[in-house]
Amino acid sequence: GGQRRAEQRLIGNREINTSVSRTLNAQVDDLLAGTGGPAALRAVLEAARAGAEEPSAGFRRQRTPGLLFAYFRDMGDVLKECARMLKPGAPAVFVVGDSTITGAAGQVVDVPTPDIVIELAASHGLTVQHDLGKRLTSYGASTTVHQRNAMESERVVFLRKQS
Repeated sequence: GGQRRAEQRLIGNREINTSVSRTLNAQVDDLLAGTGGPAALRAVLEAARAGAEEPSAGFRRQRTPGLLFAYFRDMGDVLKECARMLKPGAPAVFVVGDSTITGAAGQVVDVPTPDIVIELAASHGLTVQHDLGKRLTSYGASTTVHQRNAMESERVVFLRKQS
């Protein structure tokens, strides 16, 4: 119904069907075959694809390259719209955290999400005014569920539209 459609439009949604996964992974292949996109994103997508292509990769790992691509594509769209709508000199603030994925041979691969978002922002005429690290207060707490998957910190990125 309506809730499922709404969830499918959320940035970072992990619930995709096989058809959408195939389409996104083909878009990853197209991006990596060219020379465009932030270098850090290209490196992460390469590592994700290497992990996804392993015979032992489960369906979640197989979908990781496409999900990463969709997240950063959608964030690029948000940043483009911010650049269009903001008055010159106006700020936009994003709270973004790093994450990790599983690459080839079970290797943990860092996803420098804030750095990639900053590079995408720059491509749309947004400059960084402040970039503040923030430790999450729940990290390490005994009550944190799924502690091994918890983020330790996030960054508060203040962007400004160029004049």
